[in-house]
Amino acid sequence: MTGKVYDPKVVRKQIFLLIIPVMLENIFQMSAGFISAAMVGRLSPMLISAQGICSRITGILWCLFKGIGVGATVVIAKNRDESNMGRCRKTFEQTCATGLILSGVLIVVLFYFSPGILEFFTDSRDTLEVASDYLKIAVLTAPFLLIMSSVTAAFQACGNTKTPMYIAVVVNIINVALGYLLIYGKFGFPRLEVIGAAVALLISQACGAFMGIYLLYNSRNGMFSTVSSDGENDLSFVKQVYAIGIPAAFETMFWQLSAIIMSKIILSYGELTFAAYQLGLQAEMMSEMPAVGVGIASTSLTAYAIGKKDGPLLKIYSKQLITTSAAISMFSSLLIIVFPGIFMDLCTNNPDIKAIG
Repeated sequence: MTGKVYDPKVVRKQIFLLIIPVMLENIFQMSAGFISAAMVGRLSPMLISAQGICSRITGILWCLFKGIGVGATVVIAKNRDESNMGRCRKTFEQTCATGLILSGVLIVVLFYFSPGILEFFTDSRDTLEVASDYLKIAVLTAPFLLIMSSVTAAFQACGNTKTPMYIAVVVNIINVALGYLLIYGKFGFPRLEVIGAAVALLISQACGAFMGIYLLYNSRNGMFSTVSSDGENDLSFVKQVYAIGIPAAFETMFWQLSAIIMSKIILSYGELTFAAYQLGLQAEMMSEMPAVGVGIASTSLTAYAIGKKDGPLLKIYSKQLITTSAAISMFSSLLIIVFPGIFMDLCTNNPDIKAIG
């Protein structure tokens, strides 16, 4: 096995077949938030700021659950490459069970400490009132985010990158449609403005989580429908998940923490400036999603090579992924550098916010 030679063209094709659905899935996931922010961006700077403050807090949850998903991907991929789907199911179920407990704790903590956390950002009573209402709804997405991250990990670790993409498309459609109805009060729905964005996010994430569970377990063609949980009754698999996932989560959490500090500083210049900063961040994050997709796909590919104990395959995967990631990052960065006005036009119709953003 160690002497095996791989054709770079074949490996490159294999990589692209895997990463394109993953990239699209990440783009669809982020575009839901981007479009929601763009719809709120047609409202007042105060409402944009309230949503932006909360997104800094919920962003930490997103980083945590994405990190756990990375850990689950590695462990499930390893068990799958050892042809043990029972352990794959066990890993998924342990990840969901412990993650739901963690989600419950985080919801309680954020409900209890939300006033103090929000007051760190601003002393504007109007902004704090709206942000508090938004956050209390947005944090309820935590268990659904965890389940969706785990479902995505299970499918991608087993080589199925298209199903998570389809789930992301459905979530995106629901979020955008409900957001439009509830933010602006169209077709007889109440005009909830930024609170409508939070409600739409919660409902769409819940639909995505239930859809993912159904696709994994349905009796007709569910990936786990014909296997039973296998392995130890302790938490051995989930310990591996968290041992890998928590460091991966902290890597992006540190960026979120720096963004929180930066948000505090920028808010001192006024809500108009912060609104522009918030929408500019949304545009930047959209441009980064293809590269993030490559990173997630690389987790599946390297875990596959490690599970096969194939050093040459791991080496060529790493080389090809680094080259691909660099090329995609350069292209997406050039887009936002050369065409910043187009991105900001998508986010808001306020000329003052666009100029700053």
